[in-house]
Amino acid sequence: MPRTDQNNNLNIFIKIKWITIDQHQIVFIYSKIKEEHIKKFQTREFFKMKSRFILLITILFIGSIPFTPISAASAVPAPEFISITPDGNTAGSLIFDVNETLTIQYKTDRLSVDGVILLGSGSNLTENINDARALNFTRVSSFQDKSTWEVEFDITSYTKFHAYAWSVDLVNGTYEEIDNFDGTDMHQLWIEKGLSFPVFSTVEDAELRSAEYYTPIGSQVTIVYTVDDPYDNATITLSFGDNRTEVYDGAKQFSMVKINRDTNNVTTFKYNYTTIQRIEFFAAFSDYGWERKLNSEDVHILTNGFSFEKAFDLDNINQYTDIDDITMNVTAYNQTVDDDLYLRYRVLENATSDVIIANWTEVSFGAAISSSLQNDTNNYNTTVDVYQQTITSDKFDTEQIVEVQAFVVFKTGTYNESAPVRIEIKDSRPTISIFSLNDSYYRGNSSVIEYSFSTVRGDIKNATLTANYTSSTNMLNFDNRTVSFLDNGEIVNGVHIATILVFNDLNRSRTENVFFNVDTISPEASFLDTSDSKTAKDGSVTVFFDFEDSELTGTGVKFAELDWGDGIAINVTELTNATHQYRKNVADGFDVTLKVIDMAGNVNTITFTIISDIDVNTSETSETPLNITFMMISLALTVFVLRRRK
Repeated sequence: MPRTDQNNNLNIFIKIKWITIDQHQIVFIYSKIKEEHIKKFQTREFFKMKSRFILLITILFIGSIPFTPISAASAVPAPEFISITPDGNTAGSLIFDVNETLTIQYKTDRLSVDGVILLGSGSNLTENINDARALNFTRVSSFQDKSTWEVEFDITSYTKFHAYAWSVDLVNGTYEEIDNFDGTDMHQLWIEKGLSFPVFSTVEDAELRSAEYYTPIGSQVTIVYTVDDPYDNATITLSFGDNRTEVYDGAKQFSMVKINRDTNNVTTFKYNYTTIQRIEFFAAFSDYGWERKLNSEDVHILTNGFSFEKAFDLDNINQYTDIDDITMNVTAYNQTVDDDLYLRYRVLENATSDVIIANWTEVSFGAAISSSLQNDTNNYNTTVDVYQQTITSDKFDTEQIVEVQAFVVFKTGTYNESAPVRIEIKDSRPTISIFSLNDSYYRGNSSVIEYSFSTVRGDIKNATLTANYTSSTNMLNFDNRTVSFLDNGEIVNGVHIATILVFNDLNRSRTENVFFNVDTISPEASFLDTSDSKTAKDGSVTVFFDFEDSELTGTGVKFAELDWGDGIAINVTELTNATHQYRKNVADGFDVTLKVIDMAGNVNTITFTIISDIDVNTSETSETPLNITFMMISLALTVFVLRRRK
């Protein structure tokens, strides 16, 4: 829509375009000012117009703030529980005094939720969304894409609650998602006094062993609970299962029998139960919720005392080698027909790498190899069954790690898992340690080998040394032996090999070779393109040379040095020529010496003479300090005279 400002004759064109992007309506404002009016920007009238123009743009911008209406049919993300404060009279117990004020926090998606409501039963909570508006959460903070909500209420009785998040309309919402673990799909809160949950007391005719009540299968026990019962109308239901989850599924439940009610309005309930299997789980509930325990266990356990002990066929777990089968022995106590013993193992790369070579493999222990009956101090009969299972050595290799674990499968659950035992597989062969330098250079007639032997298990049974000119020699009970390089009294140049062969009492062997480079021949050396003497014109000379250790048995040149005969020597190991400047003449010349040493220490030295030819007078004149002084004075005088002329 074009607009003309009559006072300033300035045409301004404003175009508004609505574009929908991700359901957001965004306003783009374009303005164009005619070029012929640009110069009027400096006038007072323009600044008045400019103020009105900026106000117009501001109004349009405010009106274009993005707004995203959410239809009633769009999905609302479920609220997520954060915390409840406090969390119980005993930390984490969720048991409270009557009328205690609690603060509950949830988090939701920041943009997609307009409100959160607390629903439930007990403590004046309700499942009616409209009636629950009084307990609407307050948004207390927002960060990035999440908002935190908070609500307070007073607990007056056993309470169950969950949250409901809504957007735009109250009926457009989503309930909190809660796993059904402790008998309900809501959070539960308990009260310390008054109409309350059942409180576990004991199991009569059973022995408490590490939080489990022990009794032989087929024995009758009496389970005892109490409950606050001010109106003398409480009831308690006992629920059993093969595992914790089944307890809350309610597949096997019994009504407990009311025994008496004391002067404090506490009623005692009992139930006589005959055990039918080696482990059973139970818990109790009333109209005011499931019992609440103050430790990590949420249910109780009846057991016949089943347990097992594991052992390996080797006393020292660090002695397993690549030729040993790993055998685990398990002794089971009070095993039933429902208990199946298993061994599982996996193989890792080595002690420093957890790369899995073979993942967990489970193997049944099968039938017991022996069974017996014992009688304990309480006159309970205990069955003892011994099992054995083997992991053969073809399943692993040297330096690998084998993790082994025993466990029992009871019906559909896995129990009594032992901590995995890590077994590092050692090399079954003996170890040879050589303290002499292998592949070293020698120019003598013999060398001494220093050594030691070891084995993972058992003892070294036999050890021998053989070499080119050394007959088989026993190495046991010694820490060194001599290797000879002589043949008929003469040193034999070349590579000598000493072979060490060791056996242990596992009948495993290891062979180690030690190399000796024997060389008694000096390296070759020569000066090139020289006669007996050479002249150094003006004191400068370049010398060419060659050296090598080229014999069939040669060990190579280690070092070469050129001595110029005037107190200066240089390293020429990597050179084929060198240049030198002499500073004076000597009547008999300078003796230049080339010294070459090979790896075995053999030396070759050659010499020739260089005559230095230096013009002494020219050298002295050019190097006289007095001449230099006069030159500097002359230069200074010349500069002084030239400046005076100017």
